Amino acid sequence: MIIGIDAITVKSDGGVEHLTQILNNLTKNQDIEKIFVWSNSENLEKINNKKVIKCSNKFIHFNNLTIIFWRLFFFGHHLKKNKCNILLCCSGYFIGFLNLKKILIFQNILPFVSKGFKNKILKTLYKISLIKADGNIFLSQNSKSIILKNIKKQTISKVISHGVDERYFCAENQNQQLLRNKLKLVYISTICDYKNQINLLKALFILKKKGYNIQLDLIGNIDKKFEFFFYQQLKNLNLIKNINLVGHLGKDQLVEILKKNNVTIFPSKFETFGISLLESMASSKLILCSNKSAMPEILGDAGLYFDPDNPDSIAKCIENLFDENFNYTQFTKRAYNKAKNYSWKKCSEETFNFIRFINEKNFNN
Repeated sequence: MIIGIDAITVKSDGGVEHLTQILNNLTKNQDIEKIFVWSNSENLEKINNKKVIKCSNKFIHFNNLTIIFWRLFFFGHHLKKNKCNILLCCSGYFIGFLNLKKILIFQNILPFVSKGFKNKILKTLYKISLIKADGNIFLSQNSKSIILKNIKKQTISKVISHGVDERYFCAENQNQQLLRNKLKLVYISTICDYKNQINLLKALFILKKKGYNIQLDLIGNIDKKFEFFFYQQLKNLNLIKNINLVGHLGKDQLVEILKKNNVTIFPSKFETFGISLLESMASSKLILCSNKSAMPEILGDAGLYFDPDNPDSIAKCIENLFDENFNYTQFTKRAYNKAKNYSWKKCSEETFNFIRFINEKNFNN
């Protein structure tokens, strides 16, 4: 079996992590002859598997228009030339006439839950691709139900969760004391509208008026379209001294951050999976979490929940930490134990088993 992987548009931390980990954790498999991966050079450098043939070109690196042009007029030719039996589409859609079996991986539910011209276009591409695909991989039951309710056709699909890098696991964090007198919250995420940092700021403003001294580290880049509004809100709420904008961090830096004495919080409104949440669970962190989207499915009873649309609900959840009778260690232990159920080796094995299943099923039919 020769597999093609379309990872041309994979750019987010979660998407890149998924791509590299399923390939780097692939065990020796006699029926997989070659894996051709099309992506940008930065992503390809992170892949370490002898069966992988790394493919890139100037069209992929230039801009979105040249990517579309290459996919429409050249990609099918390259797949045929390399005798690929099946294509794994990491973007959740494909364009052009591709005469081979296709499996979609859905790593972005925003087009199905959020408005905007770009999301409308992506939703249309997703729906068309869903109808034509031979199989679909979803990262959570939540994302599966949201996406599949948009189409009427019966599909062959499987939920395959992300894994977590072993470096994040830290049972020692379960013994950390909750520093109520200088509480620090950490939110690891891009700063943008649906990640909901604004309602988190409003919650901190409510608590500040009550006399609580809370610091918040925001780890992640700011969406340029959201930057002006974010800083305006930060200034209006008089929280500049309470917020530390850390910026984007690499994996080694994140591992060290999560070893420190802090509480992680995830107020996002929409998540396809929540890999940063899983990494915090592996790090035995006390987690405050949105009760929406896929996150309760991943975290279960290992954290405290709030309504992300309600700043008062977020504030009340944070305020619970100041109760001297609050037994936080039960949550850190549960989080760590639940994270043990996830691994990239398992994710890789399930992914390629599904690819094999689709390839054989269609071949026999």
